[in-house]
Amino acid sequence: MSDPAPPLASDDVPDWTRPIARADAWLVPAYRTADLFFSVPRAVDLARRADGTPDFFLEVFSDRNAAGDDQALFANLRMGLERRDAGADRDRFVAARGGQTRVVPARLSADAAWHFECGTCRETAPVAWDGAGCATLQTRLPATTGDLIYGQLGTGVVTTARVAVECRVGGVLPRVETTALFEVEALLARLATLHPGAPSLAFDALVTWLKAPPPDLFRLEGEAGVDAGERALALAGRLNRDFGRPAPCPSVSEGPHITLRIPDGTAGPVRWDLRTPYPAELPRFLAFDPFTPIVAAGGRDRVTAFTRVGPLPEDRLSLVVAVSGGFPADLRNCDAIEVVLCVDGALARGHATLARSVTLYPAGRGTQSVTLPFRVSEPKTYRACLQLVVDGTEVLLPWFDGPGSYLHLGPDDVPFLLVSMRATPRLLAQARIAVALVGTPFATALTPQAPSASYLLAPGSVPRIRVTATEPGMPGGGLVLDLPGPIVDLDCDAFPQYGAQSIRAHLTFAPGVASARFAFLPEDALEPILVEVTPERPDITVWYFADRIFHHRYRVRRVRHADDDGPWSEYHSPGESLFLTAAPTSDPRDS
Repeated sequence: MSDPAPPLASDDVPDWTRPIARADAWLVPAYRTADLFFSVPRAVDLARRADGTPDFFLEVFSDRNAAGDDQALFANLRMGLERRDAGADRDRFVAARGGQTRVVPARLSADAAWHFECGTCRETAPVAWDGAGCATLQTRLPATTGDLIYGQLGTGVVTTARVAVECRVGGVLPRVETTALFEVEALLARLATLHPGAPSLAFDALVTWLKAPPPDLFRLEGEAGVDAGERALALAGRLNRDFGRPAPCPSVSEGPHITLRIPDGTAGPVRWDLRTPYPAELPRFLAFDPFTPIVAAGGRDRVTAFTRVGPLPEDRLSLVVAVSGGFPADLRNCDAIEVVLCVDGALARGHATLARSVTLYPAGRGTQSVTLPFRVSEPKTYRACLQLVVDGTEVLLPWFDGPGSYLHLGPDDVPFLLVSMRATPRLLAQARIAVALVGTPFATALTPQAPSASYLLAPGSVPRIRVTATEPGMPGGGLVLDLPGPIVDLDCDAFPQYGAQSIRAHLTFAPGVASARFAFLPEDALEPILVEVTPERPDITVWYFADRIFHHRYRVRRVRHADDDGPWSEYHSPGESLFLTAAPTSDPRDS
């Protein structure tokens, strides 16, 4: 059978054909949109609070006064994450391309995961990204893991421990001039032999193996001159989308893992035309070191605590559930989000059905503990459901089985599309920012007091965000950007008027003029840029950097040897062709 390509949600998505590697990020071109690139971070950093302290707290709870394995020993970990800024990489890249290129952050999957590994100890906990490029991890850990993290905080160097954040990045897979024909059952059976007995396969190992696949499994047609790496990524991305799902990684060093299975109804040969645009999500590991910045900020004593607890007999019949929400605090069209935890009467103390409600929005992102009393020690099971009020309408979602003592809910758990916009303080210091979701009634202003806004839209929406920037205190129209949704982080460099600017000028020389000097003065510059031009090279390009989006123009004038340079020209906009004439002057030194 052939594979119809899934529909593209937007033209402005990352295109994984020939991404550009930089120190802190991958710069991935946009699909169908020239001069637009997406920044995919290689690492995440530990977030900092408003006072500059690390957003990290480890609390170890223990009762070491009683013997026995049934005594409570555990730890709670809370930390904030933020994507690493690729500012230096971005600025150099934009400058090298002539200043007209835009680089915007790529959207990371909301349902990410944090991995910690130290010796034989491995822990995984869910992480939810919000539109501001930040995330919060709240999880309960075994005491052994808490002790290992506490010890690692004392060194400040990631030596024995390995930490990573797993996420997915959507985009269009590389297109190569190849058609692949294979049998699904035979291919998946061969892939299972790469790690005999293992329930999953490392995605990076799959890509490496597909660079030279066995000819008895794949019949590749039209592959002359095809890049093996791009073909392997295209094949692996399709295999993951059509037959795969995420799986726990046995080792951080192996990268993200997937499991492959044959869906019901899939039989016979499969034919893939790799020339067809095909959207898929690629799993990625982002490097993460929370330990070094904590030591640099004053040591572990500021971010750790030990609490001694004594479990009472009735606690053995209770389940304490830590409930956390990954919903942003700036939802504009949502009045409330609650989760209800329910213990059926057959298990609840008192034989009556028990329900507990926890507010996730607007309560914030902190963890809330809920105690569920049971009349039996096992099983301790409960059900949960989400209730929302969106655009004035109450939405009740289906019940689901509770996952245990930690319940994390975020945007991916509701049938809405989260759209988020945030403006940086640097941009808000220069401009008044208004944002609007095209095709919806939603529009708002972003201010220093409220620099972000998020909305929950109907599923299947394809949002585009229109940004209007106006100069404070100045009348007239502003600068307008039309950006892809659903996540937009706005900084000055989103506007082509900021950053590296180019002047392309053509000189016409009068007879007898052997050279001419011209001065170019950027709008906010104190000193002009002097350029000497000759008839042999009459076309010149002058570069300068504009650090204010509304002051990016320049003026020009002829520089003569005598003190009669004359007035500056009117302001010109960079990017427009400039035509200058070098006429003779009365000073012979100008000829």
